[in-house]
Amino acid sequence: MRASLRLGYAELGAQEQRALRRLALMDLPDFAAWVAAPLLGITPEEAEEAVERLVDCHFVEVVHTDETGRTRYRIHDLAREYARERGLADEDRDERHAAILRLVDRWREMARTAAARGPGGASRLLPAAGAEGPGALEDEPIAWFAAEQGCLLAAVTHCAEHGLFEAARELAAALMAASAALYNEFEAWSRSHEVALAAVRRGGDVEGEAWLLHGLGQLRLEQDRFDEAHAFFAAALRLFEERDVRLGRAQALAGMGSARREQARFDEALTLLESARALYREPEDGAATAYVLYGVGSVYRDQGRHQEAWDTLARAHRLYVAAGDRHGEALALRGLGLCHRARGDLPAAERLLRQALDLFEETGDAFGVVYAEQALAKVELRRGRTAPARARLDRCLEVTRERRDLFGEALVLRTRGEWHLAVHDEGSATEDLRGALGLWEKLELPQWRARTLRDLGTAELRRGAARTGRALCEEALRLFRALGCREADEER
Repeated sequence: MRASLRLGYAELGAQEQRALRRLALMDLPDFAAWVAAPLLGITPEEAEEAVERLVDCHFVEVVHTDETGRTRYRIHDLAREYARERGLADEDRDERHAAILRLVDRWREMARTAAARGPGGASRLLPAAGAEGPGALEDEPIAWFAAEQGCLLAAVTHCAEHGLFEAARELAAALMAASAALYNEFEAWSRSHEVALAAVRRGGDVEGEAWLLHGLGQLRLEQDRFDEAHAFFAAALRLFEERDVRLGRAQALAGMGSARREQARFDEALTLLESARALYREPEDGAATAYVLYGVGSVYRDQGRHQEAWDTLARAHRLYVAAGDRHGEALALRGLGLCHRARGDLPAAERLLRQALDLFEETGDAFGVVYAEQALAKVELRRGRTAPARARLDRCLEVTRERRDLFGEALVLRTRGEWHLAVHDEGSATEDLRGALGLWEKLELPQWRARTLRDLGTAELRRGAARTGRALCEEALRLFRALGCREADEER
């Protein structure tokens, strides 16, 4: 086989030989032809011609058409091993690394462009769009992430193993955006960060270690594992403080505050979020400041500080608009709608929630759509429009289960329990509310547990189970008081 491969390789032109050697450097599961352009420093058209000639000579095979409509190729296993040997013999280490870094730069630019055009979770993680160039994305950011995720993960592993620590870090960040864009596909995010983290620790890159710890904290936040998220952010903060990295310190504090906000640890959350806000600078950190303000405003709303909540969320909305962050704009509109709903102004709440829903739909943000629809369904329910509310909730429940979003599933189940109470179906209400309660207990979220206990108490009282109903309501009230929630005053 080696003799046969040697003869076939000798018959290739110099460009095709170089293309084969460099395409074999990393164990890419497959690739689009444009990948050869930065590896060789040639145009995309020249790259496609070179790859097609390798297909004609049976070194490369066509495997499928990817989600963006591009042809994907793969090097035959033995051909890859032979080409890698030739690369080690015919090119020096600096040449190989330079080729890899050109490709990493291109992947990074394309990931930033995809994140900026993609759903909100991705734009939050990689907000700056890159320049267009070879392999331009057209209008298919989610499809691009789906097509390239395997290659990005293989590249992280290669860069980590060959001392290209900064490149491994940057590609791991791209996989954060990919996982967010593809909705809860967290395995690549986790694997890439663990591989890159081990590499930067070997290389003594303390700041790189801090950013990767921060990325793992963000992953745990997305997974609703809030204590673990806080621990990773805190570990990152210590290293950012050691290196005096202002933006890193701010983001770690914001992450810690977000985790504590979800856990209804309001005083701690406010301290952390305000500390983060003090480190941000406007206007360059406008979207990051808005994110912190959104968290602060949400805490105020949960505490019943309605005017402060409105003012803070309105400022967050203005900053998101100024930054051109449409996901953030929609998020803030939903938050403002919830302020109106909490104060009982249902027409105003519905107007803002519909605006938020429109924005989430325009940007293709499936999770944003679910949370906007859930909030809107609750307003419709309170306004007596039970049929459209139920249709929304059923759609939302299907998506949350499909995406493995436990928080969203619990939220929708609880709202559907409220729907059953509104139509006097206490048996079905109890079933949905107990389903939600089990998820809140699994997620260890006391505020949402208390809200659901209160609703369960209402259902039991209506069913004539007075002792059980009163006990559930009293437990809910104790939790509301302990947490400092607005519901403590409402219940009293």
